[in-house]
Amino acid sequence: LPPPAESAAPLAAEDQQLCALLATAPFDATAALELADQLIERGRDDRAARILLAWVVRQPVGGQTEAVATRVRAALERCTTGLLDAERSRFTEALLGLPDPWPEDLQAWHNRTSTDEDLEMEVITLLEINHRLVTQEDLGSLLGTIVEHALTVSGAQRGFLILEQDGELKVDTAMNSRRGGIEAPDVEVSGSVLTRALAEMLPIRISNAVDDPLLGSAPSVVELELRSILCVPFSVQKNVRGVIYVDHRLREAAFDDRVERLLTLLADQAALAIMQVRRMQDIRELNRKLKRRVVSQESDLHTAREALRVAGLPGPAGGLVGSSPGMREVHRLLGLASQTKLPVLVGGESGTGKELAARALHDLGPRAQGPFVGENCAAIPASLIETELFGAQKGAFTGADSDRLGFFERAHGGTLFLDEIGELPIELQAKLLRVLETNQVRRVGGTQIHDVDFRLVAATNRDLAHEVEAGRFRADLYYRLDGLRVQMPALRDHPEDIPALVDHFLRTQAPDGVRDRRISQEVVAQLCKQPWPGNVRELFNELGRLCVLSDGDLDDPDLIRGPEARLAPAPTGIVTMAELERVAIMNALTQTGGDKREAARLLGISRAKIYQRLKEWG
Repeated sequence: LPPPAESAAPLAAEDQQLCALLATAPFDATAALELADQLIERGRDDRAARILLAWVVRQPVGGQTEAVATRVRAALERCTTGLLDAERSRFTEALLGLPDPWPEDLQAWHNRTSTDEDLEMEVITLLEINHRLVTQEDLGSLLGTIVEHALTVSGAQRGFLILEQDGELKVDTAMNSRRGGIEAPDVEVSGSVLTRALAEMLPIRISNAVDDPLLGSAPSVVELELRSILCVPFSVQKNVRGVIYVDHRLREAAFDDRVERLLTLLADQAALAIMQVRRMQDIRELNRKLKRRVVSQESDLHTAREALRVAGLPGPAGGLVGSSPGMREVHRLLGLASQTKLPVLVGGESGTGKELAARALHDLGPRAQGPFVGENCAAIPASLIETELFGAQKGAFTGADSDRLGFFERAHGGTLFLDEIGELPIELQAKLLRVLETNQVRRVGGTQIHDVDFRLVAATNRDLAHEVEAGRFRADLYYRLDGLRVQMPALRDHPEDIPALVDHFLRTQAPDGVRDRRISQEVVAQLCKQPWPGNVRELFNELGRLCVLSDGDLDDPDLIRGPEARLAPAPTGIVTMAELERVAIMNALTQTGGDKREAARLLGISRAKIYQRLKEWG
C-alpha cells in the first residue's frame, strides 16, 4: 500500500531544500554538508550523493575536496549495489529521480573522475564529433551540433555560438545544459568577454567573473550573476570569425585547462566544418543561379530561333560570326546539311573559317555528343598518312608495340574533318572511297575488319574539279565528297562583317587585360578598307598586334599595317635570307589565292616547305 500522504511531506520538503541549495549562487558549502549529513542519517543516500557531488565540483580544489569525493563514491556505491554498469550510469544521470535541472554538475563529476581509459575515450569522442560535424550539410543543424558538443565537453550550464561577419556580431545558436533554447540570447552573454576574445583571438577563461577586476563591474556580469566563463574564438574566413562561449552561474572555476584544451580543439573543428558548409551553400546557390540562367537562355534561344523561322532567316551556326548575305547563306546551308548523313565539301580560301564550319555541322547535327576528329592532310608526311587514317595493328612495323586507332575509328559515332583533302596522295584516295562506301576499315598490318560510323566533312582551298581534269584527284572520290557543298566567302567579299568579327575577337579571344579595351570607329573603318588576303585569320592576328602596340584603347588607325607593309621586309638596311623567303612565299600565296601547291610550283620548292614556314610564322 502507498504510504499516507502526510508521510511524504518531509521528503518533499527535503527535496525542495536540496533544489534551493543547488540553485543558490554563490554555493553555500557549509549548508550543503549539513544537509548531506541529515540525508545520510535518514537513509537518503541518493540525495546525499547529489548534494555532496555538487559540493565537490563547485568548490575550489582543497584539502577537504578528496574526502568529500570519497563520501560521494560511498553514497553512490550504497545506492547502486547489485546494479549493472549501464544501470549505474543511468542512475547517476538522474539522482533526483527526474531529469536533473543541473546536469552540468554530473558532467563535471564525470570529467573529474576520468581515468586514462576515459581520456582515450575523449579522443575517440572528438573524432566522432569531427565526423558528425563534417557530415552536416545545413548550417543551422551544424551550429546546434557544435553547441551541444561544447556543453558536453565543458559541463557548462549554457552554451552559445556567435558569428562575426563583416564586423557584425550575431548569436546564431544558444542552448542550456538540458539542450533547451535560451530566450533573448543576445543579452545573455558578456559583451566585454566577447570583444576581448575576438580582439586577442585567444581563449578567455574567467574563474569568478564577479570578483574579476576587469569584468566584475561590467553590466552583463552583474546582471547575469556570472561565475565561470570560457570563450574560445575561431576564424572561418577572411571576413568571418566566431566564438564558442560557455558559462556557469553557480560554480566558480568550472572550467580547467583540460576543458579549455578540448573546447579549443572543438573550435578548430567547428571552423573547418562551418567553412565547408558555407562553401557547399555557396555552390548550391551558384548552381541554382546557373540553372535559372540556363533555363532563361534556352528560352531566349528558342524564342530567337522561332523569330528567325517566322522571318524566313537561317539560324546561327556555332562559332561563325557574320550577318552579311554571304554568311547568311553559309548559315542556311550548314543548318540544312547538319541534319543529313551526306558528306559535305567545304570550299574557300585559307583563313576563311572552313574548320569552324565543320565544327558547326558537328554541333548542330545529331552527332553532337560524339567525337569531333579533325586533321590537315597536307600536314601529315606521306609516309605516315595511311597509318594516321587507318590505324595500325601491333607489330605492323618497327615501334608498333600496341594497336593504334586511326582517324576513322576515333571518329566513330561522330564527325571526321579532313582539311586540305586535295593534298591526299592519289593512291590513298581509292582507299578512302572504299571506306566511305563500305563503312569498314582494316588497320595497317591487320586482317580484321572494323565497322566504322562517322560523318565526313572535307575542306579544300583548291578547285577539285580542275584537279580531277589534271589527273591529280580521283573523279569518283570527288563526286562522293561533293554531296553537299558549302563555300566560305573571302573576307574581302563581306567587309560589312568585320566590325562584328572585331567585337567577337576582343570579347572572347583576346588575352586577359585586353578584353576590356575599346576600339574606335576610325580603327574599325580602317580595318574594313583592308583587302585581307589571309582572311579572318589575318584579321585576328592584326588585332593581336594592335593590342600589343596600344597602351590602352585601340584608337590609332595609323598602327594598322597596309598590304605592302605586311608582305615587305622591315627596312633594316640589310635584308636577311629569312626575310626574303618570307616575302617570296607570302607574295606567291597572294598571287595564287592561297593555293599552296601552285605557290610551291612557282617558287620551285616543296609544298611541305611552305607548310613548315607558315607553321613557324604562326
